Amino acid sequence: MPNVLVLYYSSYGHIELMARAQAEGAARIPKARVLVKRVPETVPPEIAKTSGFKLDQAAPIANPEELDQYDAIIFGTPTRFGTSCSTRVTPGCWQPHRTTSRQPSGCWRKETGARSSIGRSRITTAQ
Repeated sequence: MPNVLVLYYSSYGHIELMARAQAEGAARIPKARVLVKRVPETVPPEIAKTSGFKLDQAAPIANPEELDQYDAIIFGTPTRFGTSCSTRVTPGCWQPHRTTSRQPSGCWRKETGARSSIGRSRITTAQ
């Protein structure tokens, strides 16, 4: 039975919704056990609250020490200034000495461009 983790960071809830959709898709894998977890918010609580962050997300916070127990991890991240929030979703726990033989294989993210308010999803893969 494969263990699949959908791990995401979401300030306003958009990536949270996408993570739920990714989990629904991953659950179609026969006998898969799919969990959705998030990384902790790094913004101080008072700033997050005044900025309108969605602080009542249902997913529990993942612990980097538990990540080795999953057969697959699907990363979800918003963008900041045109690039992924990799420091939020992939903290130092993904250094080769911190994991077993597994390395992150890809992530999806929601992008919004300055010239367009239409979001798009992109798949990127790690080398």
